[in-house]
Amino acid sequence: MKQVQTLFLVIILLCGGLFSYVTLTRAEEDKKVYVALGDSIAYGYGLSDTDMGFVAQVGAALEATVINLSVNGMNSTEFLVALQNEEVQTAIQQADILTLSIGSNDLLRPFTEMIMTALGPSLQNPSSLNELSQMIQKFSELTEILNDAETVAVFQAQIAQFEKNWVQLISKIKQLAPKAQLVVNNFYNPFVHTSFIGVPFGAYTEKYIPQLNAIVQKHQSLGYLIVDVYTPFQQVGLTNVDAAKFSFDPHPNQKGHNMIADLVKQALGLSVMPSIDPDDSIKKIKTVLNGKTRIFEQKSLRINDQYNYVSADEFAEIIGAKIIISKNLQTVVITKGTEKLEGKIGEKRAKINGNTVTLSMPIKFQDTHLLVPIEGLTKTFGGSYKYDQQTNTLKVRIEL
Repeated sequence: MKQVQTLFLVIILLCGGLFSYVTLTRAEEDKKVYVALGDSIAYGYGLSDTDMGFVAQVGAALEATVINLSVNGMNSTEFLVALQNEEVQTAIQQADILTLSIGSNDLLRPFTEMIMTALGPSLQNPSSLNELSQMIQKFSELTEILNDAETVAVFQAQIAQFEKNWVQLISKIKQLAPKAQLVVNNFYNPFVHTSFIGVPFGAYTEKYIPQLNAIVQKHQSLGYLIVDVYTPFQQVGLTNVDAAKFSFDPHPNQKGHNMIADLVKQALGLSVMPSIDPDDSIKKIKTVLNGKTRIFEQKSLRINDQYNYVSADEFAEIIGAKIIISKNLQTVVITKGTEKLEGKIGEKRAKINGNTVTLSMPIKFQDTHLLVPIEGLTKTFGGSYKYDQQTNTLKVRIEL
């Protein structure tokens, strides 16, 4: 029952709004000001650390003062009201760069409310097998409810209202910050390819989300850049949705936030940290460090059956080394005592204990982990490594 309870807790949380704003301070004059506007996606809801959300990542790349005014649960109508807030206006007026992610809840809120109404209060938190059976029966009836003419009319009215709101809110933002660069995200389908107990959630939401995106595209002449998140989010694994685990949280997971951050940075003309080349031959390999098998969150990788990447942050924790990554996420230093590896993300050239070397592969990020060619660590801290093809194991020895 715990999984079922979690499902409904998530739905309830998504329907609620938190309307509070951070206290603003005047930005430092020598730094750009980046203001993020939006809902729970921009807020970083669901991440273990909101500092790893796309807003924080973009702010770090800009080396800017970041003011995040995003609010969990907010829809476009509520955002229009928020734009009348004096503190919000002051923040927008300071902005050199603005990002906007708003409108998902215009559809998500009535969608979840319809599901809750259809289930009824007694089945929103089933506590017995009988109630669970009734809940499943109610879900089987949802397809008919969601395709009902009255239901369709509700969603079409929401879309029409969104377009009115969109024109007004963009116009207001441009009035407040006419010289700021404005980047807006379009909308992804969080339930793509998702069905649950016979209800094709993904197919249903796909009827409406492209209509929102068409509105964003239609009014681009108002003066904003569009970041297309809809297309890449057609792939599975970028949100917290997993019907098999009773998880219907539509928010981006860490991979999703990394994807959005890269897209926004590209729109702003910023460099994007390269990940593993999709054309490379990649296989995950076992790791034995100092004779002990290690289970890493980011498994070691064998590239083109020639080079070996390891999770430097997880290795560093074991051997007692420290990792320092620059605020703009472009340079990295791995140090232990007097031993030091210095490098730039995306480059093979590095310094090991003061000597310039060329690594076999560039230093990279994969999801939230720092990948470094294994020889970089063994040369820095003293040690050796060998790949055992028969057991698909990377055997490493590093002095502790």
